[in-house]
Amino acid sequence: MQKQIRIFLPVIALLSVASPHWIGRTAEAGARVHAPVAGGIADVSITKIGSPNPAPPGSDIVYTLIVTNNGPEVATAVVLNDLPSAVTTFQSIDAPGWTMQTPAAGATGSISGRISAIQPGSSSIITIGMKLIANIPIGSAFSNVASVSGDFSDPNPNNNSATQITNVSGSTARANLVVSLVSGPEPVASGQRLTYTLTVTNLGPDAASDVSVITTVPANTTLAAVVSNGSKCLVPPIGGIGTVSCNFPSLQVNAAVSVTVTVNVIAPSGSAINESGRVTSGTIDPIPASNSASGIATVQGGGIVRLRWTQPTPTAANPIPAPTTLIAAPGGGTGREVEADSADITPQDALDITGPCTLVRVNVYKSEITPVQTVVSNRWASVPPDQLEATMAVAPAGSFYIVTNVWNCAGTEVESGGSNQTGVPIGPTFERIKVKPTGKMKIFGNGFTDPTTIYINGVAFTRAAVFNDSTSLVQKGPLTDGRFSLDLLLPGVPAVVSAQTSNGGIGSTTYTLPADFVSVNKTSAPELKRPASKKEVAHASPFTQSGGSAHGRR
Repeated sequence: MQKQIRIFLPVIALLSVASPHWIGRTAEAGARVHAPVAGGIADVSITKIGSPNPAPPGSDIVYTLIVTNNGPEVATAVVLNDLPSAVTTFQSIDAPGWTMQTPAAGATGSISGRISAIQPGSSSIITIGMKLIANIPIGSAFSNVASVSGDFSDPNPNNNSATQITNVSGSTARANLVVSLVSGPEPVASGQRLTYTLTVTNLGPDAASDVSVITTVPANTTLAAVVSNGSKCLVPPIGGIGTVSCNFPSLQVNAAVSVTVTVNVIAPSGSAINESGRVTSGTIDPIPASNSASGIATVQGGGIVRLRWTQPTPTAANPIPAPTTLIAAPGGGTGREVEADSADITPQDALDITGPCTLVRVNVYKSEITPVQTVVSNRWASVPPDQLEATMAVAPAGSFYIVTNVWNCAGTEVESGGSNQTGVPIGPTFERIKVKPTGKMKIFGNGFTDPTTIYINGVAFTRAAVFNDSTSLVQKGPLTDGRFSLDLLLPGVPAVVSAQTSNGGIGSTTYTLPADFVSVNKTSAPELKRPASKKEVAHASPFTQSGGSAHGRR
């Protein structure tokens, strides 16, 4: 039996590039990025790793703390508390973005810190150096406990603390472990996959034991695959975020091991993906500075859309329904409606369901070919059960999407059939953007059509851009919410600019006004025929303020 549903042709849906990760559930995720609401819902977890373990008396110990916001909302005013053992003394700390309070070097005591916000899907890494006292007995053990809290509601408090227990050994073995990182492709497009490989080489002089290679799924990505030679790996779910940890029992001198991670890129063109990894072991490393490596991949091409779906109520005849209407639409927009067919929803696995079913998560599948197969290799996101939208990437050649539900029925997980399929065709590409002091935008690229709609952070202009040719557009006037371009394009703050062509194709890029940009009142100052100097702009309007942070009244 077929039933008629109404879906929207894909229209651009953008979030601010200030958000490291854009899988969210609010109607206007961009607002959540710029003005996080205290008391939001955020599953914040902490992982703690100490190396070496076991450790000989008098040795240096490095603790790596990974604080991850698993979403769905921004974690604000995050507080870290670390309680080192009394048998260790403080040496050093590296905590980018945190305000930390520590004991004096060589002293004992607790460590605490605070960071204003951690975006959903992002991790923050803190490295603490401690020194073990020299007269601790061989065979004893000591612990270090860390915890996180903050101004948010955490639905999973069980992962808010972590304890590292270190054994004391009399071993004098040393192993210099060196980490390297390579990644590709470079550049990578939004909607494509990025692969990076961490290689650990033991330069000796002794074999290393209990070697762990650790990396976090980079912000603006989700996990696609992990491959490692001869290790046991703990990984997040496919389509999820979090920490990847692969353990090797030993690593001989001059030998090497590697871990390859593939991630789905969900970030607009013009942004960057930061990859990193480190190694720990049970053997003292005489040169710990070589225990980590990092890299940056640039994103070029592709686009961003927001997917939304509706959730039917389970019934006795259909206890595990799938989302029945999947749309791709701009934030706060409606798109153009068309008719489409969707088959009645049935579970993929034919099971005799006798007990109640509870929705546990929603899977989002993406492919560049149709029909989209609901296989693990196509899973791009796995989101919480109460989430009815997800921001997703569009590959340069276009993409298609399907959403499924995963239910727990009397202890057995069952995945529903797929929703209707929706897709986004090939979109335009951006080369550069010029913004005049009046807010008028000149956009250069390829693949523009007449008409083309421009969006800033998901908000469309009320009128289509003026079409010069397929390589250039001019955009001015108000946006659909009554604001103007310079209300969203702020000096020094990245924004996402997107274009949707007449066939529904979408392209996105990031754009940042120069820090010294000064706007001018559109109604009181005529547009200059040549680029305005700062001095000219400063005298053009009584509403202009130096520093570029204020806009003229409109």
